[in-house]
Amino acid sequence: MTAVVSQAGVNDLAGGSRAGLGGGAVDALLGGGPGAEPERYAVADPTALLPLGVPVLAVHGGDDTLVPVQQSRALDAAARAAGDRSTLVVEPGEDHFAQARPDVRRVARRPPVARRPP
Repeated sequence: MTAVVSQAGVNDLAGGSRAGLGGGAVDALLGGGPGAEPERYAVADPTALLPLGVPVLAVHGGDDTLVPVQQSRALDAAARAAGDRSTLVVEPGEDHFAQARPDVRRVARRPPVARRPP
């Protein structure tokens, strides 16, 4: 692994479970909540796995109503606190799916995270 990119991700799975993000998508993915499946959360939660030892890029639409942008802000802060290089990109006016749409080119024009200064 040479870098990690989170695109509007649920980067705190326990928090996403508690908030019911995606209509319970976190619990469905992991087979239950963090109390029922602590081992699964421990190995799948991006924030719990820090430090990663590789650069982290968190990209999020500023108007995302499905996954709060705070999920990416918290990942960026936690990665930096753990000693990883991290870059947070919040695209103003964009929604949850901005990074996946070919008409949104701002993110694609950014230099690769591995070349960005810490």
